[in-house]
Amino acid sequence: MSEQANVKRGRPGIPRDEVYAAINALVAKGASPTGLKIHNELGGRGSADYLERHLQDWRREQFEQPLAVTVGPVFAKALAQHTQELQVEAQQRCRVAFEASEAQIQELQRQKLQLEQELASQRSAVNTAEQKCAQIHGRCALLDEQLKAVVVALTGAQTQITVFGVELSTVRQERDRQVDRQMTLETELTSATELSQHLRAQLDESLRREENLKGQLDGLMAGGALFEASVIGKDNTMSAP
Repeated sequence: MSEQANVKRGRPGIPRDEVYAAINALVAKGASPTGLKIHNELGGRGSADYLERHLQDWRREQFEQPLAVTVGPVFAKALAQHTQELQVEAQQRCRVAFEASEAQIQELQRQKLQLEQELASQRSAVNTAEQKCAQIHGRCALLDEQLKAVVVALTGAQTQITVFGVELSTVRQERDRQVDRQMTLETELTSATELSQHLRAQLDESLRREENLKGQLDGLMAGGALFEASVIGKDNTMSAP
């Protein structure tokens, strides 16, 4: 490291070598070097942060220096053999751990694929249910239109009945003079009454069918909501760590 780089890291005028010298002096005195002790050793110069960074660099360099140890050949051979055995054992353990990890990864991938297939199937079922709901809504709309038409027809029939009643009253007043006409009007009144009853029966049947379809629609919508809640629950379970 150049002197320019050393000065750049801290205050100008306190090079790294001088800081290291203060650290070594503290170590020689048996003191544990700190930023404040180095500051005092330098005569009150240098900020604590700047000196602490140099202290960390000094410790790192001390750790990185090789340790020179002289051993006998027998101990060196035993140490080398033991080191080799440890390396072989470590390699075997790593191999076993790697194989176990590979198996676990494959199993997780299989489970993930299975969950994706289940999710796709459930989404398809939800789409089918939504399509059925749309069809039922369309049928309900059609039945509503038919019901309106029936109501209109019933209203017209009721109007015709009223008209026929007025005519019948007129015919009854002229009964003595128009017996044949009275019989004809009574026949028409009977036909109109039958038509009204037939229309009422159709209306009742349409109302009953509408109630049944509404019940089926409510059941399908409830089932779709439960199904969607089940799919969201499974998504959360899959996204959980």
